[in-house]
Amino acid sequence: MWRRQSACLASAWLCLLWPGGLIPQAAVGARNGGAPREDVEVREGVAKEIGPYHPGPIEPTSPRFALYTERHLFRVRVPSNWHALPDGDSVVFAPRGAYGPAGGELVFTHGVEIGLAPRGGDDLADATDALIDLLSSDSPHLRRLSDLGRCSLANQPAVRAVVSSVSDVTGQEEQMEIVTTLLGDGRLFYALVVAPRDAFATYEPTFRQVIASIAIIE
Repeated sequence: MWRRQSACLASAWLCLLWPGGLIPQAAVGARNGGAPREDVEVREGVAKEIGPYHPGPIEPTSPRFALYTERHLFRVRVPSNWHALPDGDSVVFAPRGAYGPAGGELVFTHGVEIGLAPRGGDDLADATDALIDLLSSDSPHLRRLSDLGRCSLANQPAVRAVVSSVSDVTGQEEQMEIVTTLLGDGRLFYALVVAPRDAFATYEPTFRQVIASIAIIE
């Protein structure tokens, strides 16, 4: 499980690189089953509320993809039956059964989080290290599985890190990947992916499609 920390950084786990179809634009208030946000349209196929988190069967991922636009920040294609959970400068995309409020925060065990994080360094590598340190402060079991590697995100230079942790909801080991890039105005843009380690390979192709479809709006 990954726990969203704040409006400017979500705690969830996810990320990688690789499109789909087109359908709804969607969203709901992320915390504690809040009401749908007025500036985001809720259409067919999108969650309209969040119930308490209960570990259980995860809804199978649809092979169809939907286009989601987050205001003036980014566009992305996600599985059409995943739910969009926006909060401030970040959005979590997750299947039914993989998310819900716990301890006053949104948590999720499978999915992708995309958004902005506080910039904590002079360059991309330093800012990404600072982001991982921030995540570690909220998850004492988090450990790095790789050094930073170069890649691309939304056709921009990016770095990627692989980390793991233990869910305090399910007790399972989780694998996460974090991909970051700097926007033209200096802000740190990130994508995170997370899934239980023994299921990560199953979700990895979907994660790659989602991350590859991200387009930054500037």
